Amino acid sequence: MANTEGSAPAHYDSFATSYDEIWRVPGIRPLLPLLTSTLESVGPHKDIAVLDLACGTGIGLRIMHALGARRFVGVDISTQMLEVAKSNTPPGTELYAADCARPLAETVPALKDEQGHFDVVLGMWLLNYAPSAAELAGMWANVAAYLKPGGRFVGTMENHEAVTAPRLQSGKYGVTETELNPLPGGHAEDGFQVHLRFRTEPVVEFDAFRMRKDVFEREAAKAGMINLQYKRPGLDEVKKMVAEGIGGPEAADEAWWAELLDEAPNLVVMAKKQGVSQAWLSN
Repeated sequence: MANTEGSAPAHYDSFATSYDEIWRVPGIRPLLPLLTSTLESVGPHKDIAVLDLACGTGIGLRIMHALGARRFVGVDISTQMLEVAKSNTPPGTELYAADCARPLAETVPALKDEQGHFDVVLGMWLLNYAPSAAELAGMWANVAAYLKPGGRFVGTMENHEAVTAPRLQSGKYGVTETELNPLPGGHAEDGFQVHLRFRTEPVVEFDAFRMRKDVFEREAAKAGMINLQYKRPGLDEVKKMVAEGIGGPEAADEAWWAELLDEAPNLVVMAKKQGVSQAWLSN
């Protein structure tokens, strides 16, 4: 997670131990198999180095460990998230507390000489924590700085084209969005701020930010990221949700998921750093 205001780290700290519960919510859960298959598609991953920005409790690093990666580094603004990550991430994982919208070469001394050394950079809900185009630019700059030429970024984010979608107003899929407002601090032209509340036990809620698509893609390009792609959950992911019993008995009917698929609130995003691709990243 990236910082959005002075009180943000303490707010994230407050739900660190229950944060992973959001991955059980029907509105979020289909992203997990989609994320895994997307990461599989940019392999092979044997012995590669992975940097996870806004690593939270380390779910992305756990997936990459299962796929065969060798080195794992996680950065997050929340020290309590990192405490949870210590027991949830692969042995030897390096964890650092820092704001992922600020230059990591300056704020994390251990990473000063690591720029250009990572095969994959992850960002689980990184890019929807930028309350301005300037902070989004800082996030993309860190992604590009630490990737090898041709390396891949893969993350999850809110769909910047799905604003005030009815299925999130109703809470049908376990999450509601309210208090939709222009971005604060004179950045109204760049996007929206929204409050998210997840039907978990205990409840997890926080503010997130949605940049306009053109702003989002402009900042990615300025950082040297190309081949930007968005992946949305589909029937394959729904079939897996039904098999897992996500959403309860009523969700066993695939039609129950139709609204979520029609206007997916969340996406998997991937991009590539400009430059000569490594052989294993040639696809």
